[in-house]
Amino acid sequence: MKYEPEKFEASGIHEVRELGMGKDLSRDICNMLNAVGGGEWNAARLPGESEAHAVERMCREINNPEKKQEFMQFWLDYLKRKQPEYGLEIQIARVLTELNSLPPKIQNPQMDVLKVLCENKEFLDSQKYQGAIIYHILKMEAHGEDTYQGLAEYGQDRAVSFSPSAHKTVEFNIGYAYTDKYLFGLLEEGYKIAAMTMDGHLDAWEELSRWGIGAIPHKMGVADYLEYCKENNISAAAIKAATGWEVLDLFKMAELEKQDSAYKPHLESRHNSR
Repeated sequence: MKYEPEKFEASGIHEVRELGMGKDLSRDICNMLNAVGGGEWNAARLPGESEAHAVERMCREINNPEKKQEFMQFWLDYLKRKQPEYGLEIQIARVLTELNSLPPKIQNPQMDVLKVLCENKEFLDSQKYQGAIIYHILKMEAHGEDTYQGLAEYGQDRAVSFSPSAHKTVEFNIGYAYTDKYLFGLLEEGYKIAAMTMDGHLDAWEELSRWGIGAIPHKMGVADYLEYCKENNISAAAIKAATGWEVLDLFKMAELEKQDSAYKPHLESRHNSR
């Protein structure tokens, strides 16, 4: 979808309802358009329109239900199409979640993922982990309540396991096979992936490439994770495009291991190469 801007004239029906929020969100959207490059920012501005006037116009458009949904769908499509780096992904998630607090709301699985990502990011920020990079957030449903358990990288070779539900964080040194415990092991216990960033996929694919799929203890958890990757178009090419790091193709690797191949992949970890 390409966002085609058009002039919006405020009327009695489409007056700005929450002007302060709208202006902040408009500026964030301008920053996001600048960040993605590729002429998106120029395409979103009207001919001869200054940045200040563009912000003011976007403020009005955001508060128009039809134009707000057009904005949101543009960015939802962008996330599916590009799978951007972590910082931009978080910014887009925060803006779309805030936009969706104004009616009418978009209700779909993609928005659910972004909302979970934002809520867990806010929890980490409140616990002094503002610089943490979220890898994944898992969810367990029990007795009508959702329990979340997540993992994030924090500093060089450090990670933090966190649970907003229990209001708990635990720091530890990144070591070998830790993804097996904090991702594949929890998937075997019944947790489901609620949200996962490309940095998280990079980490999981590195570990599986380094050790071999068959060598990971929690094999059912690995199988669940690979199925999730297939359903969400996560591939070696997608990970490289988003993070700049090359990984082995796990799907080919899984086929080779099924055939009892002598293929023994090795890929140096980013953590060992720093």
